[in-house]
Amino acid sequence: MKKKSHWILPVIVILLMGASLLQNKLSTAKNAGASPEARYLFAANFPNAQGKIQSLKQWEGKIIIANFWATWCAPCREEMPELSQIHDKYLDKGVVVLGIATDSDEKINAYAKDKPVSYPLFAGEMEAMNLSGVLGNNKGVVPYTVIFDRNGRIVRTYFGRINQAAIDKDVSELLKVQPE
Repeated sequence: MKKKSHWILPVIVILLMGASLLQNKLSTAKNAGASPEARYLFAANFPNAQGKIQSLKQWEGKIIIANFWATWCAPCREEMPELSQIHDKYLDKGVVVLGIATDSDEKINAYAKDKPVSYPLFAGEMEAMNLSGVLGNNKGVVPYTVIFDRNGRIVRTYFGRINQAAIDKDVSELLKVQPE
């Protein structure tokens, strides 16, 4: 009986390896057009203003305006109403603004209660600065904004306070392009 069952474990291992390779191949094919930076973005998990951990992967396939900010940053606070307008204007067209703060969830929760915005806010602390660096923020500044197309490719970055007209133009152009 022992001799007959010794083959079961190797067969199970081979089946699991095959399933893993297939899943990896399908995942790679799905993200083939995504930049390495976007894959890093979609791998990130941050607490929202209420402290609940959220995966940024949930917005994969959308046009993303990732805005890195801080509660102490005056230009960041000044651009937030404009980012809310952009988020509201294009949300039904598959565009999302994500506010990724270099602060704790307690700080952004307190800020959001005083100055609410219509888009999701996340507390990234130092990991937010690391992510912004991976996404091209070689100056280490906030605000810093990155625009991704639906395929996960970076199409534009902005150092400092955004210009709403420029963001509108960028998003309008992206909406004209059909996803691959």
